[in-house]
Amino acid sequence: MFQITLSEIKPIVRYIGEIELPKNLIRRKIITYDHRLFYIVKGSGKLIIENTEYAVSAGSVVYLMSGTPYAIYPDDTDDLRLICVNFDFLQNTSNEVPFIKLSTPSQFDPSLRTEIVNFTDFDALNSPIVLSDMMSVYTYLKSAIDEFERHRDFWDIQIANLISIVFNLICRALTKTQQVKSSKKYNKIINYIHSNYFEELDNKKLAEIFNYHPNYISQFIKKHTGVSLHQYLLNVRIRQAVLLLETTDLPINQIATQVGFRDTSYFSQFFKKITGHSPKDFRI
Repeated sequence: MFQITLSEIKPIVRYIGEIELPKNLIRRKIITYDHRLFYIVKGSGKLIIENTEYAVSAGSVVYLMSGTPYAIYPDDTDDLRLICVNFDFLQNTSNEVPFIKLSTPSQFDPSLRTEIVNFTDFDALNSPIVLSDMMSVYTYLKSAIDEFERHRDFWDIQIANLISIVFNLICRALTKTQQVKSSKKYNKIINYIHSNYFEELDNKKLAEIFNYHPNYISQFIKKHTGVSLHQYLLNVRIRQAVLLLETTDLPINQIATQVGFRDTSYFSQFFKKITGHSPKDFRI
């Protein structure tokens, strides 16, 4: 297995071209010995990776590492046209065989895989990828097909550059998607804390509510706020206590209870640590 980073890839392409899958295609699962990249040009269909089914349509991109069982077939209404790329990420493997035959799961020999890689800086590439709305890669794939068919000077280097750009675009799209998901997740957790700061909250309680591991909750809050969950919760409680001290005549011990402190002396101690004043002096 090769340990590599995204910047180190120099794709060697065995085949790239457009193929058409007829709507009456026999549905069977296959495995390839090198990596595969598909771009759906026209039509729609289904992709099964191991036991998970995905819907694909024009603009979808699919990446499968070598040794991945899959089946791809059109919907019943129309043929499916797609660009297929057979490749390795590195120049360490031989390109003497221009096309490597497919295998059925029962006949697959893992020792014949042309390349096994592990990306150390972008873990998403160590698993199958299915992305929609990736029309941005189409121009680069068409240029790569043109280079592959014409064999102009340095065509293999040009194809390697073009496929590298395609993977750069895929990684950017994945990063953006992950950021959006992370932002939504962050907002849900933070909003819950702000709405329930007066309750007994810790990483175990939040883990139960949001169905994550307690350690993940702790790391997630630390990553997005810069402080521990405990510290963040205390800061929220003190901000609310400040508001109550400024806008109400409630006794200090009652304010402490309302914002989630069970011990008034601890509340006063922490309040002074954050604001520089005791609750009584702050109110004055």
